[in-house]
Amino acid sequence: MTRATVKIGIVCRSIQLLILLNGIGCDGQSGSVFSAREGQPPERSKLDYQVVSTVDGVEITLSDVERIARTTALPPSEALAKLQAEELLAAEAKELGFGDDPTVKHAAKQAAIQAFLAAELEPVEVTRADIEKAYRESLDSYQVPERRRSLHVLAKVDKKADESAIKAGEAFARKAIRAFRSSADIEETFEGLKREKSDFFQIVAERLDPVARKGGLVKDFEDALFGVSKPGVISEPVRTIYGWHAIVLLEILPPKNRSIEDVADSLRERIATNKRKAALEKLVNRLRRHNKVFQNESVIKQLLTTEDLGLERE
Repeated sequence: MTRATVKIGIVCRSIQLLILLNGIGCDGQSGSVFSAREGQPPERSKLDYQVVSTVDGVEITLSDVERIARTTALPPSEALAKLQAEELLAAEAKELGFGDDPTVKHAAKQAAIQAFLAAELEPVEVTRADIEKAYRESLDSYQVPERRRSLHVLAKVDKKADESAIKAGEAFARKAIRAFRSSADIEETFEGLKREKSDFFQIVAERLDPVARKGGLVKDFEDALFGVSKPGVISEPVRTIYGWHAIVLLEILPPKNRSIEDVADSLRERIATNKRKAALEKLVNRLRRHNKVFQNESVIKQLLTTEDLGLERE
């Protein structure tokens, strides 16, 4: 195996990953129009005869677009663009003879496309300046604020509960606080309280992952959790819209900043992916300008709504 072959193989794999990320699929499972046309289909539906576009005479039908939209979750208009890009790349690869290369002659059009891209696209270089710029632009995401880990036992009182149920819930929360404060094993006490029953309210016991202030907790709960300076049992029950809480602050995780060195590898990969994407888009746009791409505007109007393709929204 030559060094050039190894290089092409590496570039092909990276390009294939890029193409998958961008919805310009190169694998048989992507619902590609290429794989669908290799064999003779058993029957043709009405959609098969509605030609949306042609690329150098190769037809793209409404059923092709429907299949891609379903399998990739792309909007129909983007599914069409994906199919057009595939045909443009395949046509260029064939014209340049990549389909006749011994390394790919037994593969489908997808392999020819990959070989063409490996030869056409320059290797991506990510500089230190690129990484520093990306780090500055995303600095907020690398600054982790103080977080607090806790558990709580809740007397969940119905919103329409009478005064006796509300008082019973508060009494239970106070009893839970006393149990936590006198306990040598918080976890054991927590499990015991979780098993208790009441005729007035539902008992809910939760361990909460570390959370920052303004991290989505109910305000009164959050204020109590961040209103103490060290781990321990919150001295008073906390009432929220859900009922009465007995809260234990288990751990305070100090704020920390991830340095550029901590995230350099992930930034490098992200930058490289974006550069490959830009290069691929530039190539496809160039091919669009030099190849015959026809679009059936009357059929394309059907792509403005997913309902016309029979696609169901979740």
